[in-house]
Amino acid sequence: METIQKVIATLGASDIDERLEIRLVDGIIYSFQEQTTEDQVMLDGFGTVVNALGVRVKPYLMQIVSVVLFRLNNKSAKVRQQAADLTTRLAVVIKQCGENQLLYKLGVVLFEQLGEEYPDTLGRYVKYPP
Repeated sequence: METIQKVIATLGASDIDERLEIRLVDGIIYSFQEQTTEDQVMLDGFGTVVNALGVRVKPYLMQIVSVVLFRLNNKSAKVRQQAADLTTRLAVVIKQCGENQLLYKLGVVLFEQLGEEYPDTLGRYVKYPP
């Protein structure tokens, strides 16, 4: 993932054809689903690829958001935190693609989890007034 992130960050995604785009997105989704440890490289790489693809990622958003929602409902606080971290990286692209319903759905799930057993998991995303 680190190599993919560096290549995409350096060269961009404009030269990626549709076939490679499909394989790339499938690969990052699979890698994110299968990770077992908290890995900043995975989150950064996923964010870099999605942001580089921009509106080209629209056909994959339903699949990506489904994975995030599934992980937001996981028993493990770390898994939920990773999903929340990924949401912060995806939000801009979801908005660019005009998929406000998906963004709304993610927002509702995140809001509902603010009162969870481990509040520090999602609490860092909420800015309380002083």
